[in-house]
Amino acid sequence: MPTILIIDDDESTRETLRETLELEGHVVLEAENGRVGLEVAAANAVSVVITDMFMPEMDGLETIRELRKINPETGIVALSGGGRWRCSEPLEEVCRLGVCKILTKPVRRKDIIAAITDCAHLRR
Repeated sequence: MPTILIIDDDESTRETLRETLELEGHVVLEAENGRVGLEVAAANAVSVVITDMFMPEMDGLETIRELRKINPETGIVALSGGGRWRCSEPLEEVCRLGVCKILTKPVRRKDIIAAITDCAHLRR
C-alpha cells in the first residue's frame, strides 16, 4: 500500500481523510500546512500527496510546485473548497503540474479512495 501524505490546515479534514485511508490499509502522514508538508515529503517515501489548495503560509499551488522538485513522480490529489480555486487559471496550472485528481470538499469516501487508486496506478 502506498504511503499517503495529507496536507491541510483543517484538522477535521485531515482526521477524516486519515481514518478513511487507514481503514483501506494505507500508512498516512499529516501536515498542517504546505511548509510542514514539504518537510514531511522530503523525509519520507511518500507515494501520494493529498493537498488542500487554500492554506495559510503556503498555498496548494506553491506546495505542488515544490513537491515536484522533491519528487516529480509523487502522485498528487488537489482538494478545493471553492473560492479562488474555482476559477480556471489556477486549475489549469495545477493540471500542468501533473496532478492526478482535483476533488471538491467535502470529499466523499469513494472519491478519495478512487483518486488514491488512480494516482498509485499512474505512478507505477
